[in-house]
Parts: sequence; C-alpha cells; structure tokens
Amino acid sequence: MKPGKDCIGVSVFALVFNSRNEFLLIRTRPSEKKSKEYNNIWSMPGGTIEFGETVNDALVREIFEETGLKIQDIKFLCYNDFIRPDEGKHWVSLNFKAFSTDDHFTSNDTTEIKECSWFNFKNVPENISQFTKKCLEIVRKESKEL
Repeated sequence: MKPGKDCIGVSVFALVFNSRNEFLLIRTRPSEKKSKEYNNIWSMPGGTIEFGETVNDALVREIFEETGLKIQDIKFLCYNDFIRPDEGKHWVSLNFKAFSTDDHFTSNDTTEIKECSWFNFKNVPENISQFTKKCLEIVRKESKEL
C-alpha cells in the first residue's frame, strides 16, 4: 500500500528557528509525485512518518535528513488536511515550531531540495505554501501576545 494514495499518509513539518529568530524554508525541485501547486515553492522542511516511528522521532529525523540541523523545544502548531480526490491523494500533516541547535544548515537531500534559506518576518518570500503561511500566521500571532 502506498501512503497518501492507498491509505491516508501522515507527515510532519516544522518552522525551524535559529538564534536570530529567523526560520528555515526549503524550496523543492519540480516532481511528478507532488501536486503541481507544491512544485518549486518555499515550504517548511519535513516528510513522511515511517511505520513504527513516533511523531517526534519522525520530525527530528526528517529535519536532520533535509537540513543537517538538530532541533529542540518542539511545539505543536496545527494540522492540515490535504485531500485531492482527483489526484487520488489524502495526507494529514502535523506542523510544529522548533529551534535549531545551530545556525548553519546543509541541504542534504539534493535530489528533492533545490534551495534552503533563513528568512525573517520582514522578508517572507511570496511563493510559499498555504500550509507554511498558516503556520507563520500562528507563530506571528503568538509572539505578539507575549
């Protein structure tokens, strides 16, 4: 069975912040396995939870695999449903906020990742995923309430 196609797929993503309060976004290469609207746009790093893996372990693994960063202080932000019956896809993504233990990333997955970069709330790229936008709004709102 193929997750997201034959059964519901579950994935994890995080807004990873550094010591300068910047967040890391990745831009993926165009791929036929992704919906067209998610090709070549900025989004949070993350990926699929593997069978038998905890949500936290999957998040730590995915962030490290894609960016070389170790994360801590993980906090749940929200979830998203990604249901595309016309494409035969159904995913649930769990989204988090986390802090990196280092400000230097390495794009380890060069087959899928085109680019990684740190951003702040004053220079958010225009072409970001709707789910990343939603998470940024939650974090921005929380920081104003502090």
